[in-house]
Amino acid sequence: MSSLPRILRIAPGEVALLRSTVNIGNLADVVEELFMNSLDGNATNVDISINLAGNSLAVEDNGDGIIPDDMKMIGVRYCTSKTPTGSTPTFGCRGEFLSSLANSSILTMYSRSRDYRSTHVVKYHYGMQLGCDWVVDPSWMLPKCGTRVLVSKLFGNLPVRVAARERMTASAIAKEWKDIKRKITEVALLHAKNGKGVKVVVRDEKCVRKAIVDVGSGDELDLNDRVKRVMEQAGFGGVLWEGVKGTWNGLQMEGVMGLVPVMDGERQFIFVNGHSVPKNGNSILYSKVADLFRASAFSTADANPAPERGPKLIVRKGTERHPSFVLFLQTAGQTYGLVHPEHLEAYGRNNNILLDITKLIEVVVDEFLVVGGWKKKAIDKRKREESVEASITGTKKPILGWRRRADMIPLDMMVAPRHRLSNLAFSERANTERVARQPSETVAPRSQAPVAAPSGASRYFDPKTNEYFWLDDRTGNEIKPQAPQVMPKRLTLLPGKPKTAKEWRELAAKYAHYSYSDNTVFPCPEQQIPRNSLVTGGVIKDDKKPTSTGTINKLSLQTARVIAQVENKFILLTLQCLGTLVVVDQHAADERVRVEKIWRHYDNRPMKLRKPVNFILDANEAAALELYTPGMMEWGFEFTARPIVGGGAAVFVVGTPPLVVDKFERDQTVVEELLRGWIRELKEGRFEKYSAGKEKWMKRMTTATKGLVEVINSRACRGAIMFNDELTLEQCRELIRKLGTCEFPFSCAHGRPTMVPMVCIAGGGVEDGFFGDKCGDICSHDI
Repeated sequence: MSSLPRILRIAPGEVALLRSTVNIGNLADVVEELFMNSLDGNATNVDISINLAGNSLAVEDNGDGIIPDDMKMIGVRYCTSKTPTGSTPTFGCRGEFLSSLANSSILTMYSRSRDYRSTHVVKYHYGMQLGCDWVVDPSWMLPKCGTRVLVSKLFGNLPVRVAARERMTASAIAKEWKDIKRKITEVALLHAKNGKGVKVVVRDEKCVRKAIVDVGSGDELDLNDRVKRVMEQAGFGGVLWEGVKGTWNGLQMEGVMGLVPVMDGERQFIFVNGHSVPKNGNSILYSKVADLFRASAFSTADANPAPERGPKLIVRKGTERHPSFVLFLQTAGQTYGLVHPEHLEAYGRNNNILLDITKLIEVVVDEFLVVGGWKKKAIDKRKREESVEASITGTKKPILGWRRRADMIPLDMMVAPRHRLSNLAFSERANTERVARQPSETVAPRSQAPVAAPSGASRYFDPKTNEYFWLDDRTGNEIKPQAPQVMPKRLTLLPGKPKTAKEWRELAAKYAHYSYSDNTVFPCPEQQIPRNSLVTGGVIKDDKKPTSTGTINKLSLQTARVIAQVENKFILLTLQCLGTLVVVDQHAADERVRVEKIWRHYDNRPMKLRKPVNFILDANEAAALELYTPGMMEWGFEFTARPIVGGGAAVFVVGTPPLVVDKFERDQTVVEELLRGWIRELKEGRFEKYSAGKEKWMKRMTTATKGLVEVINSRACRGAIMFNDELTLEQCRELIRKLGTCEFPFSCAHGRPTMVPMVCIAGGGVEDGFFGDKCGDICSHDI
């Protein structure tokens, strides 16, 4: 009898390795934590060099350094020099990061304290300390106080991570660099919020990618200016920012919002109690803000050329539809206390913290949209029970399109019933006077008795709807408490619903003699015309419908017989193999023929534009463009990108594919929108190389960028046969013949159907005298 395996404790080294993977997920997390450590050490200059291919990095700062006696504590879990109860806000206080980093990499740390002249070093090799001593080699000594951290072969002790790193593609490397840049921006924004200055330089090993962020100190600029400065230096410029504030019930929120939509959602940051909220698909706070902007006219444009006729809002055709915002929320106080963003949703089950935060965000964002003219204020005359204060701070630059009306409805007329706006304050930088407005009229709400909690039920909070529900403890189903009825019951003469099987049988027998096809209230004034079946040859009664089945394919189109053009819009033909009468949309059919011809003869040799098109890209767009420039030029686009101040690039388009060059010369904004949309697709990982050869035209059509597909579809649509274009019988036959040779003949370039089968004329009946000869077959002579 074999002995069963015993449960044993994992070795301490394995435990440390497992814990390190929880605290460190990727290279971006290491960069963020080391940057935070430098800021906690009072550093004002931080230099970060990253080797993405080798999964290594080096961080050097000019902070206070580490005392020599404390160097031996580096890498020991739960050892830290910062405490969360200190007067100065710090980023770290748990003492877990350096221990996790020492267990996951080859870690070397040099440090010189401000009170010492010597430089000391500590080295780790995947959890094993190799040494801790002072530096003898002058080349490795630090000239001034500060710290230098060298991290090599991160996760080199995990074969799965090593294999995944070797298989990384260019798009994966670009995405990792984007994540690193976002982490640096988040830390810089938090440091700007604390009113401290720092200059950080981030570069790769070849200095191809480089970013410089210089945060001004609190004495130089206010919070809004510091945040705007960080966003512009991080490559998120090109946006006019407006400051916002909101306070309510112990919650505080301040930050900035962009006045113009942008092409992506990378300019969105939310912080709670000094910690960034991860931006992912399941983030409730980011989704809440996005839904509020999406429900307004923020992503629309005024297409009315005559302003005196009023605005005519249409959805923007470009990719600039996303809002930009940087929001700092603080929950510290007697009501909530400090809450970490990771636990925010868990707290929502037990109390109102998540609901209250989303309500505060809704109030501030709605007021921002109302003042900006993108949303009308909803009037709610119900009495408010609590107070909310929101303000929008002005900027030095004029805000285009903002209209302040004297009769504007105050903010508290649009807040939810449980929120009451005591005053609305608009603070201008040149004039700090606060103006308070009260609602012109209030209506007392109807008194309602409180709803008692059901027995054996627990309260559940749904984060998607921000509502509470009662759930049965035994079944888990929702319980809807019976609240007192406000309106009296309506009188009705309708019989009650049967409750038993016997009552159902009696009701069925009572109405069995009624015919459901007859309308006894409004009877038909005329007798219906009997219809002759095209399948059986018999007369169809009212309760019978003719049916026929068949499949239309390209072969049946090639052998079809054209009858005539109908109303200069459609082509009537018969499919001889099926005996079916079909109506073809002449515009959709010719559009399909033309779009396949364009893709089949697509020429990727660029043709020079008479006037080059130039526009500006931010740092993120410029990095993606630089990475995919060779692949984009294979599609027939010729352009150059020149770096500009701030990390962006100026793009000059000098050549485009010949098939669309005339379109781009008529409207040069189409080129910019196409390339910007293409860059957005590249950043999301959607990229396909150009497929050469006429036989691969279908792959080109399905893998091309959406902007190029739309331009070609528009070209095919505008050049196709239109309605009211008269065609001869021979032209109709030629169009149907070309349609039969298409790969997708049953829909146009925009997806609309090209033909509709009308009636089957085979099998006897009416078709006996319908273009038939003595043999009963359809004749082949012309009409």
